[in-house]
Amino acid sequence: MMGLTLREMILRLPVLFIAISVHEYSHGYAAYKMGDGTAKMQGRLTLNPLAHIDILGALCMVLFGFGWAKAVPINPNNFRDRKKGLVLVSLAGPLSNFFIAIIGAVLYGIFARFNFGSFNIEFAEVFYGLMNQLILLNVCFGVFNLLPIPPLDGSKIVGAFLPYRIYYKVLEYERYAFPVLLILLYTNILSKVLFILINPVLKSINSLINFIVNI
Repeated sequence: MMGLTLREMILRLPVLFIAISVHEYSHGYAAYKMGDGTAKMQGRLTLNPLAHIDILGALCMVLFGFGWAKAVPINPNNFRDRKKGLVLVSLAGPLSNFFIAIIGAVLYGIFARFNFGSFNIEFAEVFYGLMNQLILLNVCFGVFNLLPIPPLDGSKIVGAFLPYRIYYKVLEYERYAFPVLLILLYTNILSKVLFILINPVLKSINSLINFIVNI
């Protein structure tokens, strides 16, 4: 992932804004629908990327393909159903990224199916490059955030099913999880695990593109 060309890095920037904005907005919107208006009151129920970007997390996304944003504030005590709310709100972000990746795959497939690139080769190169980054970055972001490691979404999903006594015990050590997460990213240990998890998803996306192209 570190061997990115300048062009790829430039194409990643708009994709990064889309991935982060949709991810965090989805968290906030799901929380709002479950009865918690905290994100809306704090101006986080928006698609404006400036409201959601974490500089270090964004840099990791550009360089490695996965990272994080500023967590949307939620208050689970406001949920009509606390456990259901925690699960749905936590799932909303990653699922929105997978949805964006599917949209990218459909657009890629339609563009290739009807050979729109033949009208303008330079535009086609940019379009395919942008769709590739849209698919890759959103899949990576979605899978990464589903890992059961605090403070990622996956840990909140798992925590919703733990007894309160155990869950609160886990939260005591959450402040140590972020530095550990950075170390795992830096040493490429986590990268190797993620690529194993990401590859099947990307293969499914490619199968969708091939299906559309060959209809």
